[in-house]
Amino acid sequence: EPGPWRTSRAPYLKSFMDAFSEPEAEEIVLCKSVQIGGTEAMYNMMGWAIEQSPAPMMMVLPTIEIAAYVSRNRLQPMIDIIPSLNIRKSSDVNEYNLMEMNFTGMVLTLAGANSAPSLATRPIRYLFMDEVDKFPAYAGREGEPIGLATERTRTFWNRKIVKISTPTVSIGNIWHAYQSCMTKYEFYVPCPICNHYQTLTFWGEEKTGDYHLRWHEEGESFDADDLIQVYENTWYECCKCKARLKDKDKAYMLEHGEWRDQNGISFSDRNRRSRSIGFHINALYSPWVSWGEFA
Repeated sequence: EPGPWRTSRAPYLKSFMDAFSEPEAEEIVLCKSVQIGGTEAMYNMMGWAIEQSPAPMMMVLPTIEIAAYVSRNRLQPMIDIIPSLNIRKSSDVNEYNLMEMNFTGMVLTLAGANSAPSLATRPIRYLFMDEVDKFPAYAGREGEPIGLATERTRTFWNRKIVKISTPTVSIGNIWHAYQSCMTKYEFYVPCPICNHYQTLTFWGEEKTGDYHLRWHEEGESFDADDLIQVYENTWYECCKCKARLKDKDKAYMLEHGEWRDQNGISFSDRNRRSRSIGFHINALYSPWVSWGEFA
C-alpha cells in the first residue's frame, strides 16, 4: 500500500515493534505467515534505531543476491524518502552503497546467510535476520549462519536480535527460536457478537474435524469443486456463540485484539520483563487476505 505507515492497518504489529525498544529485551522473534507485514515492521525497527539510538547494525537474508535486492528496492528507497533518515546518510558516495551504508554514528551492513565473509569481522549491536527458515545449514566451512551472526553481538550488553520468518517444519529455525523464548505470545481477538476473546484457527479443538473457517453448514449440499462459492461464502465461526463472522468484522477484531502469553497475561499488562519475546500469528489475521481466499 502506498503512503505513510499506519499501524492501524495491522494493529497486531504494534506490540512486536514496541518490544524492540524495551531495554530488557535481547531477542525478539516473529513466527508468522506471509502477507502479515512482519518485514515492514522490521524496517520500522531499523529506521527507529538509525534515528533514535544509532549503533552498528547488520541485516542478514538467505543469500547475498536477496540482500542486494532488498537494499536496492526496499531499504534505500525507504531511507531516501524519510527526511530524518536521509539527513543521517554519509555524504561520501563510497560510504553508502548496496551492502554497506554509513550513517551518523553507525554503519548498516547487509549480509547473506550463504556467505561466511559477509557475516564475519564486524561487531554489531543490532542484528536483524529475515526468513531464517530459508537460511542454509552452513555458511561455507565456517559454521551455522545464525550462530555466526549472533557471535557478532557478543560485546554489546544492550544488543538486540530480531528473527522473522514463515515457518517450514517443526525443527526449522524460526519455530525453534519461538519455542525457546522465555515469553511467548499469541494474538487474541474478540467476537463482535459475544465479545469472547479467541485465537483464530482453521481447526476446532484437537482437530476434531470441526472447522472454525466454514463455507457451508453441516448437512448442506455443497459442490466441493465450486471455488467461487467457497470464495464468496466463507465465514469464521466464533468458538463460543457460533456467530458467522465475515471479512467486514475483521477490522473490529484486529483493532480490539491483544497479545496474551501462555499464562493469559496481555503484553500491555505484563509486569515482568523478558530477555526473549516470541510472537506467533497466522494468515487468518491478515487484513490483505480474505477468509474466502484463504479457504
